Amino acid sequence: IRDVLARPGAREVLLAQTLWVFAYAALPSFFVLYAEEVLEMGVAAAGALPLGFGVMTAIAIVLAGRARPERVHALLLTGAALLGGGVLAAAPATSLPEAAPALAVAAAGAGLVTALGFPYFARFVPAAEAGRYSGVFFASRAVASGAALPLAGLVVQLSGTYRAVMWFGAVSLAALVPLTLAKRRTAGSLAAVLRPRPATVAAVMPVFASDRVLEVAMATLPHVDELVLVDDGAPERISLLLEELGGDERVRIVRQGVNGGKGSAVAAGASVLLDRPAPPEAIVVLDSDGQHDPSRIPAFLEASRSSDVVIGDRRGRHSMPLVRRIANRASSLLLLVTARAWVPDAQNGMRLFRTEALRDAPLADGGYEAESRHLRALLAAGRRVGSVEIPTIYDGEPSHYRTVADTLRVARALTASPRREPAGEGAAEVFAVLRSWLPRLGALLLAVIALGAAMPVFQPLDNLIELKINGLGDGPEWLYQAVDPHTRNYLLLVAATVIAAAIVLRRPRHVLGAALGVVLAAYFAGAALEIVKLFIDRARPEEVLGHQIHLSHGRSWAQLASYPSGHLIVTTAMAAAAASAVPLLRRPLIAYVAVVGVTRVMFGAHFPIDVVVGAALGYELGLFSARLMAAARLLPAAAPAGRVALGGFARRAEVGNTGGEWHASPP
Repeated sequence: IRDVLARPGAREVLLAQTLWVFAYAALPSFFVLYAEEVLEMGVAAAGALPLGFGVMTAIAIVLAGRARPERVHALLLTGAALLGGGVLAAAPATSLPEAAPALAVAAAGAGLVTALGFPYFARFVPAAEAGRYSGVFFASRAVASGAALPLAGLVVQLSGTYRAVMWFGAVSLAALVPLTLAKRRTAGSLAAVLRPRPATVAAVMPVFASDRVLEVAMATLPHVDELVLVDDGAPERISLLLEELGGDERVRIVRQGVNGGKGSAVAAGASVLLDRPAPPEAIVVLDSDGQHDPSRIPAFLEASRSSDVVIGDRRGRHSMPLVRRIANRASSLLLLVTARAWVPDAQNGMRLFRTEALRDAPLADGGYEAESRHLRALLAAGRRVGSVEIPTIYDGEPSHYRTVADTLRVARALTASPRREPAGEGAAEVFAVLRSWLPRLGALLLAVIALGAAMPVFQPLDNLIELKINGLGDGPEWLYQAVDPHTRNYLLLVAATVIAAAIVLRRPRHVLGAALGVVLAAYFAGAALEIVKLFIDRARPEEVLGHQIHLSHGRSWAQLASYPSGHLIVTTAMAAAAASAVPLLRRPLIAYVAVVGVTRVMFGAHFPIDVVVGAALGYELGLFSARLMAAARLLPAAAPAGRVALGGFARRAEVGNTGGEWHASPP
């Protein structure tokens, strides 16, 4: 919608359409009441009035379809005038003979604007953008139609007469103003916006481990003047395949020697082309594994007439793996939040660049995240980004996209400021966190499992404490309703984190990082719980102590294992991640976790040891999740600080093997 409204002429036509739709959309719905109350017609005759109006409109639509292109604008002006003038003239009428001629004129005007509105609007649609622009046109028409009826009803209610519907229809006359402006403002703009197609185009294709590289290269050559194949440290058998194309003078092979990542390979191939005295006017980038259809290159070239950068937009993505589908949509939403630009398929690797755009924003080195970093730089430089539909192809070629590491790197690239950053720095920090924390979490899980195995030793003490706390009673019903409904409280934790992060951290990527950290902590906690349950299955207090246990309001948890408390693992993990990201939440969340823990025993749901172990395990998982977000630069470095105070104690977190520390600011 933003792109459409930014194009001179298109927004004026949309405004004009809204005005004339308001004029006639509500008329048929009120015609019967108008005819009965104002024209004093019988029910049968009144029912025929909207039919007659529709027939006249249909005739005008058919006749308007014969109009020559150069007369479309003038006929639109005529239609808006006839529609508005007709209903205005019908307003004072007191009988059908008086109103009929004016309504016939209005119907003719409705037919003209209905038939010619979109053909005129289509003049402002860039090549290969018909789907997006027509979608906005007809969506605005639908919204205007839906709004017209209640607005007309409000006018009738306020005026006390159905004659007001006619006065309401006169708004179509106002459409003459934007239609006139559309003509003036676009007199020379289309020629300026629609440049000639690039006279020369080259393709860059990074090659790593695709067996289909020859097939894709041969399919690409008919659409480009030159093809640069970048051997990004490919295996020997793939590297040898490239030699078969060495005899074609249009093909150039660049050897990287080592695998530097897709971004580095594309940058290397583009530099070969850009460093020439006469570089191509456009460069197309596509993968060598067959996921990008070379036959769509002409559509990219056509779209480049109105855009500096053209990115593929995969439609019908059902064949795409679900994780990738979610990640792609999330990338587009992230870009919308951080750069205020909507790119339907922000992670699509099939792209065309106008050479002058690459001069302003050179291609970035790195892996998959380099594409996102470069896209941010292009948008920051004010370059226009368009899209072209391409098929979604997933037919067995192995993907080298690492779900966790690459997704985090892409998220960081989309949320970071668009300055150039050292390639691989964020990934190194993420891997340092994983190396430091995974052994520690593994040891913690083993300790929890060992304690569960030794639980019979502690059972008498656990029984005693359970009976003491449970004997205090479970309090009023509102207490249970406040702390027990799990899903609702998890959502409230996420919402509280987002609100607090928006107030304290402010930067959109940090707000996003805080929310992601809390959600990831919940998933990590759930995974840890399932691992422990593979080895330990402890009965609930009601199964062990029978009638001695008071169950809150008669509720039973016997069907679920008790050790460790799953609710405490998830709740504490989310709270720890939230408190690490937003220190302002620390004290309230400590109190909240404490209340949940105590009531778990009061309600008869868990033994005390189950609660304590669940809270301890969840705490570590929450800190790990927040630290992971900080390493990905989605949280401030001080957020998951080395000395994180939660629950009254502090702990130092080492940074992999670098010897560095993070120090938290005072609460």
